[in-house]
Amino acid sequence: MLVSPKAATVSGVAKIRDTGKTAAGATVVLVPNEKERAQIAEFYQHATTDQFGRFAFKCVFPGEYKVYAWEDAESTAWRDPEFMKPLEGMGESVTVGESGQASVQVNLIPAESEKDAAKSTAGRAPL
Repeated sequence: MLVSPKAATVSGVAKIRDTGKTAAGATVVLVPNEKERAQIAEFYQHATTDQFGRFAFKCVFPGEYKVYAWEDAESTAWRDPEFMKPLEGMGESVTVGESGQASVQVNLIPAESEKDAAKSTAGRAPL
């Protein structure tokens, strides 16, 4: 991966929707919005929240993204468009420019929601 001095940073906090408490240990993913970028692994980033629900993505290519946070996520499932389709409304949009910084608060997707999304892709070959 090529690192640019003009790379952006995206940081934020993952919270539990019903309680407003921070979500420690959640898997947070930065997913590119542009269709052309969705096919390229380098445009995705993932992190685990700290004990305060905080996360940060560094060396982000400028562009438009959605940030998702999962209670329990299967590794790389977010790269499957069919898996992501029922979850699209659960992410938070963020746009970053060259050398930009963005902050976002995202609600945790409960494990049940991931299982529902996985059912919709059952029987398909993995990526």
